[in-house]
Amino acid sequence: MFEDLSYDELKRRANSSLRDAVVATLRARGEHRSVALDETLYQVDDRQYPFVYAVSATLQVRDPMALY
Repeated sequence: MFEDLSYDELKRRANSSLRDAVVATLRARGEHRSVALDETLYQVDDRQYPFVYAVSATLQVRDPMALY
């Protein structure tokens, strides 16, 4: 799906901001909390996982298969 996109385009899309009205809706309906260093938000094999909107963060995506 994203194979044809350049690194710069992927970075631009990953760092784009949502409209203020959308962020206000997320704040009103969601949970605002801090995340601990090395906390796992969800894993590849999770059947369900939460929608996560990072207000200010550096996130690391890890490939579990890279550990083997």
